[in-house]
Amino acid sequence: MTKKLKNILFAAFVFAAASLTMTGTIMAQSIGSQAPNFEAKDIEGNDISLSKLKGSVVLIDFWASWCAPCKQEMPFLTELYQSYKDQGFEVIAINLDTQEKNMTKFLKQMNTTPEFKITFDVVHDPKGEIASKYNLEGMPTTVLVDRKGKIRYRYTGFHPSKKESYKADLETLL
Repeated sequence: MTKKLKNILFAAFVFAAASLTMTGTIMAQSIGSQAPNFEAKDIEGNDISLSKLKGSVVLIDFWASWCAPCKQEMPFLTELYQSYKDQGFEVIAINLDTQEKNMTKFLKQMNTTPEFKITFDVVHDPKGEIASKYNLEGMPTTVLVDRKGKIRYRYTGFHPSKKESYKADLETLL
């Protein structure tokens, strides 16, 4: 089986799993619902927990190295984080590559210039366990969570023309 086919099958698995129900109820991810908590280790081994970030505005971004819009979005997320981190803004980028080396290669390519150095938390979710809680509809999927832990905005895909809209949405939460 080729690497590309494996990635396609994995993406299909993540999207299918996200549409299933958990414990008999539809998983919470609609606007206004409580963001599903998750605990993980970032790529540096630090513990990450969404519930511990209550009181901050959190952008959760689901991405993969094979996703072209994700490559466009990552410098923008870096820019947002640098601009707003002192106002109680956090970013957690959750990578869905099945192989960690693909994520690592992507991050090295992104970190080639100081203005695009990724300094926010990056988590590797190769089995899609976190992703399945958020009902992904495409890549990337970006979720903005308010200071009380509620989902306020969801974006599927990324296009540079939407940057100002994303900033405006973020600023309403800060």
